[in-house]
Amino acid sequence: MLPASLLILLNLLAVFPARPTDAVPDFPDLTIKTRLTMDSRHSPVMTWYFKGSRMRSEMRDSDSAGSTANTSIFQCDQGSRIILHEISKTYYSVPADVTQIRRAEHEAPEIRQSGGEVTVTTASIDTGERRQVGSYQARHVKTTITAEPGPDAVSHESKTEIDGWYLDLPRLYCRDNKTQGMGWVTGGAGRIDRFVFKRLGTAPRGFATEETTTKREDGRVFVNKLEMLEISERSLDESLFEIPADYSPSPKTGQ
Repeated sequence: MLPASLLILLNLLAVFPARPTDAVPDFPDLTIKTRLTMDSRHSPVMTWYFKGSRMRSEMRDSDSAGSTANTSIFQCDQGSRIILHEISKTYYSVPADVTQIRRAEHEAPEIRQSGGEVTVTTASIDTGERRQVGSYQARHVKTTITAEPGPDAVSHESKTEIDGWYLDLPRLYCRDNKTQGMGWVTGGAGRIDRFVFKRLGTAPRGFATEETTTKREDGRVFVNKLEMLEISERSLDESLFEIPADYSPSPKTGQ
């Protein structure tokens, strides 16, 4: 079984129609395979394919024999992201750039804010170290994210440290890298907090080839590790970035 949080994210995005984006990349042909080992010992394998204005991601559960893949095709030239369902051989489309998602016609009931405020501070430092990865040069960046809840907040205080090596792949996920941000919502008992974001460092990350994330929250420690398994710059077939001929539109968006 793939991480529930990732599946929930896909379902949330599915209710929105696609709209164009100006963030069109020009990737050289590139394939990268990574493994993410989570604190729960769950270890999905991700394979990324890049070619021109398009990219494809495949996530497969390495812990389950014969597991199906979660596959997305980012067609940045069309402003769309195609999500493929391997078992039913169906697909549906969502906006390529999640920051451009429009509100659904029928929104879910609003959850009232608790009135609590959480200050999230991100500090990122480029260590200046470099590492050769294929024909690319990876940057070593260390990032610290602290969440400090105020009175009446339902969120817990936390500190996340991210130590990673990153490639510069401009307009990754069909987005202007300079505008990429971060954000999350924490709720409980029908309430959510208001978040205030601060940034102390300006070192950008990028596409992670190696990354260790350590989060300390409520007396617990969670550790996730990402490692690169292989990289290839061989030419890729354009069909990888198209909807397969034997797939049909999903009868119900998001299903």
